[in-house]
Amino acid sequence: LAPALPAATADPGDGAARLPAPSVAITPAEFELPPPVAQADAVARLRELMRERQEESVRILSGWIRQKEEA
Repeated sequence: LAPALPAATADPGDGAARLPAPSVAITPAEFELPPPVAQADAVARLRELMRERQEESVRILSGWIRQKEEA
């Protein structure tokens, strides 16, 4: 087991907590983000979302048109 960390102390004068230093080094490789999505992939994803929601979109637009015609 890892040794217990000392309790954090606070200086009421500045309001900042005094925390112990981390005991484990974190390498940048652990936080690497995936490469940005290519624009073509984003367009393909948007098209797929539009296909998935097409029926719902038609119902919403039809409702708006109907409301405008009845007004």
